[in-house]
Amino acid sequence: MKDTIDFPRLFLEMFVWEKLNTKEEFEFNSGLNILHGKTQADRTILLRLIRYALGGSFERIDSKILDASIKVTLKISANGEIVTFTRSCQQPNAKLEIEDKDGRRSLSIQEISPYLLEKLGLPQVITRTTDREGNRRDNPLSFNDLARAFVIDRDISYSAILAQVYERPFIEIVKIMFGLTTQEIADTENSIRRKEAEILELRQSIISIQTFLKRLDVPTLIEIESRRNGILEGLARLTQEEQELRQNVRTSIEGEVSTYGPAKNELLNKRKELEEKQRELLNLFDQKREKQDIKSLLSEEVKRLERHISSHYVISTFTFTICPRCSQEVTSEMHQRESDGLCSLCGRSLAEHNDSESWEKSIRDTKQSIKEVDILLVDHEKRIEQLQKDIKPLASEIEDLEKKLERETSQYVSPIVEHLGLIVSARVSAERELSKLEYEKQQRELAIHYQEYDLPKIQKELDEVKRELTDLKNKLGNPSEYYNAFITHFRTFLNRVDLDQPVEVVEWDAKTFLPLINGQSYKKMIGFDLVITVMAFHYAILAMGVNEPKVRSGHPKLLIIDEPQQQKMGKERYLQVLNQFIQLAEENKAKVQIIVATDTRDIPTNAKPYGIEIR
Repeated sequence: MKDTIDFPRLFLEMFVWEKLNTKEEFEFNSGLNILHGKTQADRTILLRLIRYALGGSFERIDSKILDASIKVTLKISANGEIVTFTRSCQQPNAKLEIEDKDGRRSLSIQEISPYLLEKLGLPQVITRTTDREGNRRDNPLSFNDLARAFVIDRDISYSAILAQVYERPFIEIVKIMFGLTTQEIADTENSIRRKEAEILELRQSIISIQTFLKRLDVPTLIEIESRRNGILEGLARLTQEEQELRQNVRTSIEGEVSTYGPAKNELLNKRKELEEKQRELLNLFDQKREKQDIKSLLSEEVKRLERHISSHYVISTFTFTICPRCSQEVTSEMHQRESDGLCSLCGRSLAEHNDSESWEKSIRDTKQSIKEVDILLVDHEKRIEQLQKDIKPLASEIEDLEKKLERETSQYVSPIVEHLGLIVSARVSAERELSKLEYEKQQRELAIHYQEYDLPKIQKELDEVKRELTDLKNKLGNPSEYYNAFITHFRTFLNRVDLDQPVEVVEWDAKTFLPLINGQSYKKMIGFDLVITVMAFHYAILAMGVNEPKVRSGHPKLLIIDEPQQQKMGKERYLQVLNQFIQLAEENKAKVQIIVATDTRDIPTNAKPYGIEIR
């Protein structure tokens, strides 16, 4: 077996949990890390918060925990590059703050998965699944999907390997972990999937078109062309007949004496004259209305001027309590000034400042303007009466001319129009039939094009992509090398633990991508044997990338185990299981990182130096 490189590699460096009142920091090292202290629930929450910081779901974290926290920060090493993730606990759906070698930026939860896959050099694989309605969908495998292979959660991982993962995605995840799916292979398989979808769509289109043609009894291309030529000949005859008819009409019109033309011209002239008179009448109505408005304004002005002149003497003539000019209360001082020949308001001498002549002139001028407006109104009224007298007989003459033209049209034009209508109707029917034939021709040509050109072309491209996939898989080597490496480490793990059911034969089932134990599925194991088998699976896919026999694995070299004592496998078996992970971590301290959460009392003596206590 050839050596494997260290990548992909994902190591946790530091985790910071900032609460409302306190802040907890945890540093992790390569090799083994034993997370202990407090309760089992506290340790589980911490591991779930670590996954939450990497863009994981918050649904399995108690809302009270998130409400009592501000944010979490996780520093990781992704293929040697330090990347820091910061995620709010108060707003779980908000964007994450990312800091790497390119600087600081924000990414949405949906953008985190492709970001991590790119940083780790893991392939982006598309799986096709079928929903309950039978619809097939392409779903990309996310980073959280792959995490099922290197995070053993105590609630969902002990009943099945990669629990809650459907068959097809499960196989793809295992292929990636084994190293059987590289980015080149994933891209090629995605291309194959797209080509197969194109072929399926083309075949469905061909079947649909052929069904359409068969149901409507559409003729062949030769028959369509023959019918088309016949319709075109008929259209040519109809066009020639129409031209001959129009020419005959022109000739007959030129040879006959008809009153149609003069009557038509007279009608146009009468209509023009009527329009002019109606336009003038409307204009006169507008002018009359304007003059009436002006007269009303001038009359108001005369009243105002007359009121102003009379107001000079109104206080001495009548008894007022309120001045009619300024609305002030009339006082004895005002009466006194009035009797002295002064202005009752300002005290000026009315004899020296007598302006009544100018006000009287203004009144005379305004009254003269009113007389002139009255003269104009009389003229407008006379013209309106005259126009109304002229319009009535003119409208009657126009009606007589229209009847006369209608009679001549019925006598000379209608038969011609009716004949032309028949020709046009026949031509429209022919053109409609021609359009139908064109559509049927297009559909048949499209089906032939799909069948003879597009389908073979895409099939050829599909064959080429499949050859590329075969070449890529050949470069990886024989898949049995990967299976054998996994089986070796899987069997070694089981042989070092005292199982209730003895393991005699371990084989690889290429169909389900799972190991067979004694010729049966691992699910046949019961009790703590099933728990140990699940542990062995996750151990083996990590070990096959770092220990002999080893392969070029796609595993990120990180394994997180939440409470291996969860199923109470017994103290002795628990130590046997834990020692497998301790030995793997110690032998490959710089290559792997294993984090185990367990009770402080269950830590063996040789693992205590690797302890990280939760306080």
